[in-house]
Amino acid sequence: KQWYQRRVRGRLQERELVLKKTQKIFQTKIRELKKNVENMFGFTLTCPEEQQFSLVSVYADSPDSNLLLREVDGVFQLVETKYTQSIDMQAHLSKFSQHRSLPLFLCEITSDLFHRRTIMD
Repeated sequence: KQWYQRRVRGRLQERELVLKKTQKIFQTKIRELKKNVENMFGFTLTCPEEQQFSLVSVYADSPDSNLLLREVDGVFQLVETKYTQSIDMQAHLSKFSQHRSLPLFLCEITSDLFHRRTIMD
């Protein structure tokens, strides 16, 4: 009986060690992915809630200038924030409503913010 308990405890410890290593690798890969998304696409990505994604342009004036997206049945919906209510966003939002293209919408925002930052600097 003791032999069996030691064997089970040993296997459990091995499994826990594998789980910890896997979690560490997963966390490292997630950080790498988020950093690469930022470098390639110009947006920092966070997940404040399940099925929600917050995007902040690297050219944004403030971290509060975020776009909040909710994924519903494989489709992203824009959630209203103070930033999306701003006058600057109204033209982009009307185009987004018209074209229903998230990549185009994000591209326009990036281009607009980049030009503002370049002109102001």
